[in-house]
Amino acid sequence: MPSLASRLTVPSPRLTLGVVSVPWVAVKAITQYYTTGTVYQKTDPEFDTLYKNVLVAVLATLATTASATDAKLMPYPMNAMFKKQRGRGAAKDMPRFGEPLTTYGKYYPTQLFEAVEAYRELVNQGYEVIVMGDSCGSNLAMAVARYAAYPEEAEAHFSSYTQFDWDFSSVAAPRHLILLAPWTSPTCAAVPINKKGQLYIKGSEKDEVASFVEFNDTNYKEHWAEVPAFNGNGSVLYIYGEREYFRASQEQFAEECGLHNFKSLMQPGGIHDCLFVVEVLDISSKKGQAAMVRGEHRKKYNFGAIADYLDEIL
Repeated sequence: MPSLASRLTVPSPRLTLGVVSVPWVAVKAITQYYTTGTVYQKTDPEFDTLYKNVLVAVLATLATTASATDAKLMPYPMNAMFKKQRGRGAAKDMPRFGEPLTTYGKYYPTQLFEAVEAYRELVNQGYEVIVMGDSCGSNLAMAVARYAAYPEEAEAHFSSYTQFDWDFSSVAAPRHLILLAPWTSPTCAAVPINKKGQLYIKGSEKDEVASFVEFNDTNYKEHWAEVPAFNGNGSVLYIYGEREYFRASQEQFAEECGLHNFKSLMQPGGIHDCLFVVEVLDISSKKGQAAMVRGEHRKKYNFGAIADYLDEIL
């Protein structure tokens, strides 16, 4: 574990300016909410409260001003959340919940190694795993599927990362994938912006890792034909938002590689990762939990689409 000093950081100048602008952003969102309507209100019925509109306006401002060095700031609120939830509700039955993960200075393929190990363990225990990921997690889910479906390619590529104890033995590839707001092109500039994904592959050559990271550089015949979720032996649920920064790359991938049992849905007016950014806000309270038990969350776009998909395949 790195020293405390190495983990401490201060906000970048750009993020600092973004933080300073938050009051203005909030006031603007409040004014628009009660007058002309915010852009969120006008495009997505999910934004039906003042809180949602102000929160997302502030998050959007901070997200676009953050730099790679600001990533070190993220674990602190997450650590508080883990500490609060440890031993409560569903978390009490999760082994090792809240233990430190590879948060600091761990780049590709650390996350893929951990995901494959977890997937393999669940398969070995007899589970058929439906792999679901949102945003960058979708990129990881797709990489796990390719790792399992193309073991020889995986061994040829990942064996050079000798710091990991790889297991290249056969494991059944996932038959079903749920990909929410998929980040199909993390290391290349999407339309209109996005270059922050370069940090993920620090220390690796982009061309060398492309088939497990940069999925807009892949094609069906060479890279997905052996993946059950893509070749007709399984299925994919693929959801993205109409107002996503990554929409162009998402639609390009779906058109080129989503040839069999590939259900692609564009959420009208949807922002990036709407399920986990906005839809969950209504179910975080005690009242919201009760509504979820009654199944009311299925009226929401992403929750409803996922529930319908699971009804079909289970």
